[in-house]
Amino acid sequence: MLFGKRLGDEKRGKGLLGLIRWLPWFLTVGIWRLTEGELGKGKARLVRTVQVLVLAVRGFTEDRLMIKASALVYYTLFAIVPVMALLLALGRGFGVQEMLLKSMNGGASGGDGALTGMVMGFVENYLNRASGGVFVGVGVVMLLWSVMSAFSRVEKIFNDIWQVKKSRNYLRQFTTYFSMMLTLPVLLVASSGISMFLVSTFSDEYVFGMLSVWLVRGIKTLPYVINILMFTAVFMIFPNTKVKVSSALIAGVVTGIAFQIFQFLYINGQAYLSSYNAVYGAFAVFPLLLLWLQISWLIVLLGAELSYAVQHADDYRFDADVRHMSIRYREFLCLSLMVMVVRRFVGGERALSDGDVARESSLPMKVVRSILNELHDNGLLVFEEEEKSGERRYYPAVDVSRLSVADLLLHLRKVGVESIGNVRRGECFGDEADGVTGEVFAKCWKVMRSLDDAVKGQGEVLVKDVCA
Repeated sequence: MLFGKRLGDEKRGKGLLGLIRWLPWFLTVGIWRLTEGELGKGKARLVRTVQVLVLAVRGFTEDRLMIKASALVYYTLFAIVPVMALLLALGRGFGVQEMLLKSMNGGASGGDGALTGMVMGFVENYLNRASGGVFVGVGVVMLLWSVMSAFSRVEKIFNDIWQVKKSRNYLRQFTTYFSMMLTLPVLLVASSGISMFLVSTFSDEYVFGMLSVWLVRGIKTLPYVINILMFTAVFMIFPNTKVKVSSALIAGVVTGIAFQIFQFLYINGQAYLSSYNAVYGAFAVFPLLLLWLQISWLIVLLGAELSYAVQHADDYRFDADVRHMSIRYREFLCLSLMVMVVRRFVGGERALSDGDVARESSLPMKVVRSILNELHDNGLLVFEEEEKSGERRYYPAVDVSRLSVADLLLHLRKVGVESIGNVRRGECFGDEADGVTGEVFAKCWKVMRSLDDAVKGQGEVLVKDVCA
């Protein structure tokens, strides 16, 4: 049986209506309680796939990707013309301008080519002004500002998806963004135009006559391969954190195929928009461009969510239970993980990393990191980060020969604000708080102090001796 009773089969009613009522609970709670030991390999893969999809869809709504994609459309409109102008200027220098123009016109025209014609007109105007000397001054500034703003926004959104709070420094941003500015547009144009270019190049060659069928089939897959490699690199480079190749590759495959299919549908679908063009005329190009950019960015951001979900799905095991964790249970976990770290330290063994703690305790990585971060922020643990792996290994930050269980728990309970408005801890209740409410606060605080005293009374047990 795939789902045991402890997952809530008793919650499921009979028939289709019972399944419909039970399914939301299972996708939000039940599926995250399954462990690999309870399932076979086939079922475990199936559950893992569903978990990744559920996490990606949840991230789509919680991270508000529709709004963020709209913001990226705004930044892209600023950057698209200067970047394409730079590519064509470089193409002139290397003698490949005609090839770039063929790729752009052949890959992105579709329909009557109005969209490409409009963009290329802007690019030509930009280059003409550049030849007049404007490009040396204002043009360079606008180019760098537009590209840096667009890529900086993309990195910020990717960091939000990956829950990374720190961005790259300005030097790393400049070098990374500039290299991406020179490579990504070329790959994007090539993925759309390379098939048409190669087919037209090789169709007249006798040498390729016998291989034409297989050659054409291979050429047709090239845009997909280019897209997959491009998006895999994007998902690895933009987040300011370590992204596994497997996670980026899985998301790159899905995103690359989806992006190419959307390109095909968009280009071929313009032929059926004659009524739309009849209403808006030449102005129809602008909303179509906005639509293309919006959906394209949505595909990319969904791919970023998917890469995060693939790499971190295990961290969300028992997620609903973790979000409803009791105060007492969290204190229990703080004590337990502190004991594990102290035992390693006292025994002279290698310090534990968060991965080691997660494996030994069978706790979700998300919970382990949260507890260890809390102990670190409260001055009870310090960590040393390894250069190669990036793992943090934790050590006690206090004298373990004097640290008792009571000291640990009382320290954790007292960290934070204990004064809001006129309601403050201590003897001030009797002095400054009048009336019945003030008396309630004063007496309740005495009860809390008595509970603290009770905990101190059990303070003979040292943390290092808990499992001695």
